Amino acid sequence: MAERESGAQIWGAAVVVASALAVVAAYLINGAALVLVVAGVEVLLLMVYVGRRWRLLRQAPEPDRRAAPKGHRTAPGADPVRARPSRPP
Repeated sequence: MAERESGAQIWGAAVVVASALAVVAAYLINGAALVLVVAGVEVLLLMVYVGRRWRLLRQAPEPDRRAAPKGHRTAPGADPVRARPSRPP
């Protein structure tokens, strides 16, 4: 998990640097008008990224892969992979 967070931080830093360089390059090429266009595109990309992440975080959990195949029934409380003795009430 730590490697994943570390990789995300590295990519996040790279995106920030690339964004700053894009704004500077836009200013040097065509001035303020192009800077506004580049900044607008960056904002839209950020909004798409945040929206996708929000949707993924709010999704319902994936169904249990060990569940019985469609059309099959299992006894209440039974584990379809290995039978466990049921607990007394």
